[in-house]
Amino acid sequence: MTTENIVGFVELPSATDKLHCWKVRNGSSVRVGETIGLISKNANESGAGANTSNLEVSVVKSHKRPKRRMRPGDTVVATFEVTTTADSITTNSAVESASASEPKQDLCPLICSTDGILRIGRPPSTTEGQNSATIIGYIVKCLHPTVIEGLCAVCGNSMELLTSNKQAYSPEKVDDSVNMSRVTVAGVTVTISESEGQRMAEEDAERLRSQRKLSLVLDLDHTLVHATNDVRAQQYLHREDVRNLVLPMITVSESGHEQAMLKNNFWMQQHFVKLRPHVKEFLEMALALYEVGVYTAGTREYAEQITIMLARHLVGATRDQPDLEHLRYQVQSAESEFARHEAKSGGNTDQAHDADHADEQGNQAAETTDGKSRKRKRVTFTASKMDEKTDGVTAGKMAEMKQELEGVERLEAEAQEMRQKLFGSRVVSRTDVGDLGRDVKSLKRVFPCGGTMAVVVDDREDVWANAGEVAASTRKGEPPENLLLVRPYHWHRFVGYADVNNAAGFDLTRSQNEGDDESDEQLLWTSDILKRLHTRFYAKNTEDKDKTVADVLRSMRQEVLLGGSLVLSGLIPLHKQKGESNGPRPAVIRYAESLGAKVLPNVTSHTTHVVAAKDGTDKILAARQIPGCFVVKASWLMECIWTLKRSDEGKHLLGPPPQKKLADLPANDSDDDDDDDLVAELENELLNED
Repeated sequence: MTTENIVGFVELPSATDKLHCWKVRNGSSVRVGETIGLISKNANESGAGANTSNLEVSVVKSHKRPKRRMRPGDTVVATFEVTTTADSITTNSAVESASASEPKQDLCPLICSTDGILRIGRPPSTTEGQNSATIIGYIVKCLHPTVIEGLCAVCGNSMELLTSNKQAYSPEKVDDSVNMSRVTVAGVTVTISESEGQRMAEEDAERLRSQRKLSLVLDLDHTLVHATNDVRAQQYLHREDVRNLVLPMITVSESGHEQAMLKNNFWMQQHFVKLRPHVKEFLEMALALYEVGVYTAGTREYAEQITIMLARHLVGATRDQPDLEHLRYQVQSAESEFARHEAKSGGNTDQAHDADHADEQGNQAAETTDGKSRKRKRVTFTASKMDEKTDGVTAGKMAEMKQELEGVERLEAEAQEMRQKLFGSRVVSRTDVGDLGRDVKSLKRVFPCGGTMAVVVDDREDVWANAGEVAASTRKGEPPENLLLVRPYHWHRFVGYADVNNAAGFDLTRSQNEGDDESDEQLLWTSDILKRLHTRFYAKNTEDKDKTVADVLRSMRQEVLLGGSLVLSGLIPLHKQKGESNGPRPAVIRYAESLGAKVLPNVTSHTTHVVAAKDGTDKILAARQIPGCFVVKASWLMECIWTLKRSDEGKHLLGPPPQKKLADLPANDSDDDDDDDLVAELENELLNED
């Protein structure tokens, strides 16, 4: 703590006085005129000498500290007594410090002299004219490390009043000396200072290193799932990997804010979600090696529903929330019917009436909207119809239904526990960061200092590049280097249906792999990358605390096509291949260069690959004359990006395979063989003439 931040001292009137107890905690926010402690005066001291130094502040209008109502589970926190002498300061419980020998009238209030944060104990240094023997605490300036809705979370002051120009609060700066930034925690966006963000980042890094884990931020739509609200998708609910959920419909008001429509059940909309192949294996790997979070372009409710759905898939629960509610209603209805049937068959009309009344209450509770109960229309049956309906509800069937419900609820409890273990409160949705815009994702919004130990998995790069957060090694307008791009997932049966949230990322290979999504291996590829990344980051021979995830991923990418020379054909216009010196590069060129390859404008004898959109171009014809030069589709380069490995060119060839290099050909002794045959023929002719 520097002396510049100290704005006042807490002093005893004299060295012979003793602090009876503190009325506030160490580190609490205090204000002028507030009683922060009680002083036990020396009985031999004259009353005239009591009004010295700190007690003179008592003429200031007294500030009464608000009392908080005790809540269930709260415990009484004892105040502290500090016995001050010229040599030491000791702390004891205020309950134990109360002495009957000290008359109550000898206690005097210790009044705060300035606003700030109370620190109990002697300051690191004192200024001239201050008697260190009587100083028992000091007050420092509040730096407003956390701001929520324009109010400091520490001192409670309004940031609008603290700004020099008296204008509306700006999240970037509270004053000219403190830089502020926004961070979203558990769905709530708060503003924190630069120093507070650094402190949070250091704590997170220390915790992750102690657990030997890294942070993993996952996208949902077209990365882990493919969702639609088209009712035609209901026909696929028989599949185990197709789930469903119900969400309120979202409308946009004139001011641009999204609103959930919950007027009645007709505003609730069913969504159908196809899980990506191998999502279970992927999440199990991530749980072991990473601290997993979610950053989605969906709403908060959508994000919560998808995360619990993924947790159900992990624990083997096949029923989602609508199915669980339906099963509960079925069991409740069957119990009521069975009770009425048993009561009528036994002649107990009072019991039957009670069962009818209980069933009516259950129906009213089952259908509620906006917190208001809506009475369900009662349907009565004749005696013959009722008997015919209840004949199928037997004691055995009731036991089976209850047993099934118990099993489903047990799995649901396991899924809730798994969801908390896997994602915790690390879920960020579009509605949590509405100020950023619909197509912007900011890593600093989740990690105050940029997430140096975090890796992002997403099918879109542009949303991360739109945030404008440029690292030293990243060009402006390009995505961060700790982003792992995955192939956008489109289930072919949902193609043509409306997507729930924003569009998927651009895929150069989609037309080439249409209908092949059942054998999608992207999550297996990403799992392999994340395992290798974790191994390299925590390698024993590289215990560098300054190392970041972006550094490790950069080196992993550079090794994929190191030494290769690529020529692009039909993918980018020639005038755009050079690009601007400081601006973003075209995506295909950026992919090739990030993998360690050189991008050449024309085919030369050193060209190793020609990545082409179609066959028959001059570059391709020239490449086929060079032994060992591969002519491949764009899918080869993209698969190298998605796997961070050099993919097999043979699966992506455009046209015939390349000619083999001379070094790869077998030894050719055909010329020597021809000479030997000619000599043999001449010898035979000479012999025949003889």
